[in-house]
Amino acid sequence: MSTPIALRAQIGKFRQHECGKSRPAGHRTKSRALLRRPSTGPAAVRRPRVVKQGSVWIALLGPDVQSGIAGVGATIEAALAAFDRQYLNRLRPAAA
Repeated sequence: MSTPIALRAQIGKFRQHECGKSRPAGHRTKSRALLRRPSTGPAAVRRPRVVKQGSVWIALLGPDVQSGIAGVGATIEAALAAFDRQYLNRLRPAAA
């Protein structure tokens, strides 16, 4: 099974974000694990920006958190999973 292009792009953004900073132990292992993980969810298809702000990761689609779709988590995986949930919740009509 090949690695989805969208997931490769997420890893590239992660690497660009961390460029020039000291990398924590296991950084390369984490990147490789993300590349091997097959994904077809909204984060893999829509390719949100992934940034680290303080001690949390944010996956954001749109100009900002208020008007876009965002997922926040302690890890990249948690932020992308939260993004998937928020994206799918936006697609579902509100219960009356």
